[in-house]
Amino acid sequence: MSGSVWNVDPGELQQADDIARAGQSEADKQHETNLKLTEALGQKHRVIKEQYAIDNPDPDILTASRTLFQMRQGQEYEGTDSDLVSYFIDEMGRFNHSIFQADNNFLQDMSYKYNPLDMSTKDYMSNQDEIGMYGYMELMESDQTTPDQKLAFLHLSNAYTAMDMDNLNEAARMGQAMVADPSSLGGIAALASQGLRYLGKKGLKSQMRNRLETSLALSLEGAVFGDAYSRIYQQAIINASDNPYFSQQTEQDNTLNALSAGIGGTFGALLPVAPGWIWDGLGWAVDKTYKPGQLGSGVGPTDWPDKPNYTPDTAAVGPDVPALGDPGMPSVGPDPQLNDAAITPPVEALPAPIVEITPENISVINETSKVSKVDPVAAQQAAQKVFDRHAGSEWTSIEVDKVTASKKANTLGQPVVQFKKIPYGFDKLPEGVTKPEQITNMSAKMVTEIEQLAARAKGGDKAALDVINQATWYQSMRVSLREEFGGMGDLFADLLGATSANTDVRSNWNLSIEAIRRFSNGDFDAEIKAFTDRKNSGEKVDSNTLTALRKTDDFPLITQASGALFGMNSVPATNALLGFFRDIKAGKAPKTINFTGNLIGYSDDATIDVWAARYLRYLTGQSYIPPVAEQGVKGNHLTKSTLQDPVISGEFGFGQDVFKDATKAVNQSGVLQGYGQILGDLIDADLQAIVWFMEKEKWTKNGWTTKAGEGGDMDFEASLAGNPNRDRIVELRKTIDTKASTPEAKAAAQSELDTMGQRLDRTVLGVSGERPGAQPSNDVQADIAQTLHDSIKDDPSMIASKISNTYGRFMKADERALDAEFVTRSDFNPLRLTRALVESGKKYDQDAVFKSKVVKHDAPNARPGLEVYFRNSQGSDKIRELTDRLNKMGVDGFTFVTDARQADRTLSNSGDGFTEASMVGVRLQYIPEFEIGAQEWKVLTPKQKQTLIDERENMFQDIAIALSAETDLSSANVVHYDTEVYFRGDYDEFLTRTAKESRRAARTEQLHGSTNTQPNSSGKDGKVSPGSVPNGKRGTPKKSVVVKGGAL
Repeated sequence: MSGSVWNVDPGELQQADDIARAGQSEADKQHETNLKLTEALGQKHRVIKEQYAIDNPDPDILTASRTLFQMRQGQEYEGTDSDLVSYFIDEMGRFNHSIFQADNNFLQDMSYKYNPLDMSTKDYMSNQDEIGMYGYMELMESDQTTPDQKLAFLHLSNAYTAMDMDNLNEAARMGQAMVADPSSLGGIAALASQGLRYLGKKGLKSQMRNRLETSLALSLEGAVFGDAYSRIYQQAIINASDNPYFSQQTEQDNTLNALSAGIGGTFGALLPVAPGWIWDGLGWAVDKTYKPGQLGSGVGPTDWPDKPNYTPDTAAVGPDVPALGDPGMPSVGPDPQLNDAAITPPVEALPAPIVEITPENISVINETSKVSKVDPVAAQQAAQKVFDRHAGSEWTSIEVDKVTASKKANTLGQPVVQFKKIPYGFDKLPEGVTKPEQITNMSAKMVTEIEQLAARAKGGDKAALDVINQATWYQSMRVSLREEFGGMGDLFADLLGATSANTDVRSNWNLSIEAIRRFSNGDFDAEIKAFTDRKNSGEKVDSNTLTALRKTDDFPLITQASGALFGMNSVPATNALLGFFRDIKAGKAPKTINFTGNLIGYSDDATIDVWAARYLRYLTGQSYIPPVAEQGVKGNHLTKSTLQDPVISGEFGFGQDVFKDATKAVNQSGVLQGYGQILGDLIDADLQAIVWFMEKEKWTKNGWTTKAGEGGDMDFEASLAGNPNRDRIVELRKTIDTKASTPEAKAAAQSELDTMGQRLDRTVLGVSGERPGAQPSNDVQADIAQTLHDSIKDDPSMIASKISNTYGRFMKADERALDAEFVTRSDFNPLRLTRALVESGKKYDQDAVFKSKVVKHDAPNARPGLEVYFRNSQGSDKIRELTDRLNKMGVDGFTFVTDARQADRTLSNSGDGFTEASMVGVRLQYIPEFEIGAQEWKVLTPKQKQTLIDERENMFQDIAIALSAETDLSSANVVHYDTEVYFRGDYDEFLTRTAKESRRAARTEQLHGSTNTQPNSSGKDGKVSPGSVPNGKRGTPKKSVVVKGGAL
C-alpha cells in the first residue's frame, strides 16, 4: 500500500507529471552526495599547492564543486575537471575576500550614498551579479538551500583554507574581490584580519545593517568592519552547519571577533589619508579586471534580454539569463506546488488560457512577486498552468496565496506559486442534518460503491478484483512483519511511524532499518541514557529543544552511521526505542500512531489519510480540492483518549466513524465474501485499504495522479530488504528514477529489479542457563547474552537482534531463559552465532540448545510452529493465562516472546536480581527431537515424519482460527522453522569441527567484509551453512488464510 498515510502535507503526495519526474531522482542524487560529502568533511584536508589541485582534481572537491556550481548557476557543470577546480577556487576567493557584492539592494543603495568609490564606479556596480560573504550567509540560512548544497559549501570553504595558494593569484583574488565590494572602504581594513577568518546568530543581519550604515557614514570605522568580517564569515559557516548530516560550527567565537576587530581598526585608521588617485585607480582596476556574470551567481540577475531598462530596484531574484536549465522543470521546494516555474516565452506566444485568472489573483501575484523579486509574468504563467489543469467542474476553485523565489539548484530564482489551503470539510454538517444522519448517509453511499465494485469483479473486471483483494493489505503486512521481525515487530512498526514525518516510503523504510540495526548493535546506548536521564529529571525532551542543544554540542542525539540525524525524526525514533511512541496525550496528532497500529495489529480503526479524505469529501458531493491547495486532515486526540480507546476530534475522528458504520454494513451484506483472499468479516482498516485503491484507480484513470503522487509501496521495499546486493539495487533505481534515462533503459532496470526480491530472514534460539534448583540471575543471563551479541556485532548482514530475559514454560512450570531473535539478509553466515549458542549450552551444562530459522512451509526440514501476539505488551501473568488456555487445546512447551525496547534488553539489566522484560506474545514450536526423542525421530521414514508434521500443523491451524475471536490478540500465525538441535553430547564435536572454519570466516570478514555465497535455485552453494534454505519448492503451497484478528 502507499505511503500516503505518512505525515506529509497532502499537496506533496499528488503532484503534476513534471514534479514526479524531478522528485525522487533528485532526492536520491542529493542523498548520495550528502553521504559522500559527510564522509569527506570528517577527514582532514591535505595541504596541497593550488596548481597541483587544478592539475590533479580531488574527487570530493569535484563533487562539492559540481553541487555549488549547480546551486549558483542553476545548471549542471559541463566543462573540464580542472576548470571546475579553478571555479571553486575563484568562488571561495570571493567568499573569503569580500563582505558584500553589488547585488544586495540595501548595501548597493548604501554604497551609492556613502561610498566615494561608487562615485566613479556606479555603472559597473549595477552589472555585477556575484555574491560575497554576506550573500553566502543568506544562502546558507535559507530553508530552501538543501543539505547537499550546505555540505558542499562547508567542504569547499575548508579545502580553500587548507590549500597552499599561489601568492600572486591569491593577491589578485583579494584585490579583485575587494574593489568589487560596495563596502570596500571598510573591506580594505578587514583584509588585514584575513589570517583570523573563522567563523556567527539570527539577530546578526539587522544589527549588521544598522552598524554598517553608521560606520560607512562616519567614513571607515575599520574596527567595525574587522569585527563584521569575522562575524559574517562565521555566520555563513554556522548556517551551513544547520543540516542533518554534518555540523562544523554552532556559535560565534567572540575571541576571534575581538582580535579581528582590533587588527581591522588599526589598519583602517590609515586609510582616510590615502590620496584620491588610489580611489580612481581602484575604479579603473574593477573596470579592467572584472567580468560581470562570469560565474552566473544566483542572487541577482544582470540585464534581462527582454528588459533593457532593467535596474537593481526591479531585479528578480534569479539567474542572469531568462531561461535557466530545463524550462519544463518545476520548482521543488519545501511545499512542492503544481507549477512550471521556469521563465517562459512572452504571453502572446503561449496557448490561449482555459480559464481567466481573476483580477484578485493577478493582484496577489504581482504584489508578492515584487516582494520576492521574481518576474511577475513568469509567475502568472506558472499559475495559469495550475488553474488550467484544474478548470473542470470536478475541481474546487483555488486562490493564490503568494509567490516566492525558488532557491533550488535546478530552478534557482524562478517563481514558486503557492495557493491558499482548503480543508477537506467532509465533517461539516449540511443544514438540518445531524451527525449520525450524515454518517449514515455517507456510509450508505460508500456501501453502494462497494457493491458496484463487486458487480464489476463478478462480471470479470480484473481491475475491480485487484482492488477488492487489497482488503487483505494490512493483514498481510501484519503477517510479514511478524514473520520477519517476530517479537521485534512492535519496535520496527513504531520506528516506521516515528520516522515517517516528511519522508517518502523508500526513505522511511531505510531510516527504520538503519535505526533498528544501530540500536541492536548497541550504538545508541550513550544517547539513550542521556535522553532517559533528561526525561527522568523533568527537563524538556521535545525535538525542537534537543535539536537546538545538539547544535551546540550540549546533547547527543541518535544518528545514522554517516553522522546525519534521522531527518527531523531522531527524537521520535528515540521515543520508539524507549517505548514512548504510543503514548497518547491531548492534542497529539492521530495518524501515524493509528497507521502503525494497523500495520502491527494494535488498532483496527481506519487511518484517514489523504486518499481516504479525498474519498470522504467526494461522498459529501463536494468537488475535489486540487492537491496544491489540500490542507491536510484535521483532528487530534482529546483529553480522555487512550491507545486502547481513542477519542479523536475533527475530520479524522469523523472519517473513522463513517468507515466503522460502512464496514459494519458491508459485513452484514456479505457483498465481498468469497472474493479473492477475503474470508470472514472485514475490519475498518480493510475497508479503508479497498477505498485507497478504489480512489487511486479513479485518479489514475482521469490522469490526475502519477506514480510519485501515489506515495510509494512499503511492501515492495520489504520485498527487497533481504537482498545483500544493495549497490545494484541503488544503481537500478537511479536508472528508473532519472529523467535522462531512455524508456528502454528504465524498462530493463525495472525488469531486473523485479527479479531481486528477497525478504529478510529471522532466526530464533532456544537457550537457558537454568539448572534444577538454580535459577540464573541477571548477571548469568547477561553473560550468555554478551556471548551471543559479540558473535554478531557489526556483522553487515545483521539487520536487527533482540536478546531479552524471558521464560520457557512446560507442564505449567517456568524455566528462566533468553528470548533471542535475529533478523538478517540472505547472505548471513550463522556459524559464529551457532558456535556462541553451543558454547553457552556447554558452559551452563544444558541438556540441549537449538537454533530455528523461519522458512516457507514447503522448505526442506520445515516444521510447524505457532506464534501468538497481543495487541499491547503484557506482564508474564497474562502470558501464563494464555498458555493455560493453549494447554487445554492439547499443546505444551512455550517460549514467552518479549518486546525489544531498551529496558527489555538483557544487557540493560545486571546484578543478582531476576528482571523480566515486557511480553508481547508466545511462541510454540514442533521439535520432535524433544517430543519423541532424537534417535526415535531419526529412524522414521520420510513419509512417517511428514505425517507427524502434517498432524501438528493441522492442530496449530485449528488453534489459530479459534484464537482469532480473542479481542486482546492482534494475530495468531502458523510459522515454519528449520530447526537444528544440539545435545550435550554434541557440543565438543561441533565446536572442534567448526573451529577452523570459524577462524577463517572471521579473518575473511575482517579483511573483506561478508563474502558469504547465496543459495541458488537448487539450494546449493559454495559453502552450505547449517540451516540454509534453498529457493526450490517441494509440493504445492498451502493457501494463506486471513481471518479477523489473525492470519494463517
